[in-house]
Amino acid sequence: MVKLRFYGGVEGSIGGNQIVLEDESATLLLDFGLNYRLWSSYFEFIFSEPENVEEVIRVGLAPDLQAIDSIDACLISHAHTDHWRLITMLPEGSRILLGECTYRIISGWSKRVRRRTLLYRTSHLRFDTFRTGSTIRIGGIDIKPISVDHSIPGAYGFHIYTPSGLIVYTGDFRLHGRFKPRIDLCEGVEDQVSLLICEGTNVGRLVEPMSESDVDARASSIIQRCRGLVIVDIAPADLDRLNTMVGVAHKTGREVLCSDRIMDTVTDLSGDRSLKVPRIGDDVKSFEEFKDDCIRNPEKYMLITCLYSEREVRRIKPPPGSIYLLSCSEPFEEEREIAFNRLLNWLNTFGVSIYHVHSSGHIYPLDIREIVERIKPRTVAAIHTEYPDAFRSLLSDLTKVYTFRRGDEFKI
Repeated sequence: MVKLRFYGGVEGSIGGNQIVLEDESATLLLDFGLNYRLWSSYFEFIFSEPENVEEVIRVGLAPDLQAIDSIDACLISHAHTDHWRLITMLPEGSRILLGECTYRIISGWSKRVRRRTLLYRTSHLRFDTFRTGSTIRIGGIDIKPISVDHSIPGAYGFHIYTPSGLIVYTGDFRLHGRFKPRIDLCEGVEDQVSLLICEGTNVGRLVEPMSESDVDARASSIIQRCRGLVIVDIAPADLDRLNTMVGVAHKTGREVLCSDRIMDTVTDLSGDRSLKVPRIGDDVKSFEEFKDDCIRNPEKYMLITCLYSEREVRRIKPPPGSIYLLSCSEPFEEEREIAFNRLLNWLNTFGVSIYHVHSSGHIYPLDIREIVERIKPRTVAAIHTEYPDAFRSLLSDLTKVYTFRRGDEFKI
């Protein structure tokens, strides 16, 4: 018998995925992410961080130590921190299984942070990397990582073959992006899946089903009319969006400057030959090196930044007629909302026009239905969604959908 316990990514939470999978031969942890909304209710980065593991557990950010002390491995689906950030509190020598690209991103982050307190240390962990086509055997469980498309490179779902049946864990994924994986997550598993653990970020929401090509076309039409500076705000590691905007800049006759955080991503990923990464110096340049010319000649440049940062805006003082493109999700956490509103205030002060041009990194509801119709799983576990009841209703005519409270156990 296989038992799964759901500790995160449930109860209407987007992110913070934490799922323990256990049978007689092995115990696995599927992602070990940070729930940022819950975090902000008790802590604040740098200024008010947890003193110890016990505080993290007490407020519900992680399960009791006994639930994770005996794990044989932790599988990380991708490098967004709501899926891996709490691996820092795993025991000494814990085995972390992750993709090559995800390892590059986490390793680069770890080298840059100077703090070595609870939430910043990774040197005590044992990292083993994989690629699509690998098979990992742990006890009596076989794990096959499958590349999926998401708003960060190197994302994976997993086929997990257990003595009780096949489990498919999607991680975060979409079908409408530019990346088309060599092996489909649904390929070869039709009518075989005992449990599909599926994200539902866009279920129950008002969504605009744009593709990356739509973003390219819409951004181009806006930017070609701009006579001032173009500022584009993207997610820090969204390589697809970065490449899209670099292409738009070239089409509209602009040079691309990137904030430090974006340059870090380019540097971290430059060595991965499987990825299309902008070339430093040719495709992208550091804002810090060219900021003086950007101030003098804003019409020459596109500035790509992230995380609703107003710092560069204040330094440049963009002239009226400049534009700001939000090309990532709107903030849904209180701290991010405050940062975003602060940025909007500065943009309005300088007379900058504001646009939202974005394609979601997450699967659309009708695509979830198509997947379920195709593979016909016996059961579906709804995770990573604000609206679990809507998720259940979405698939109510197709299969049995389970939603969970934190700590709930499910057996197959």
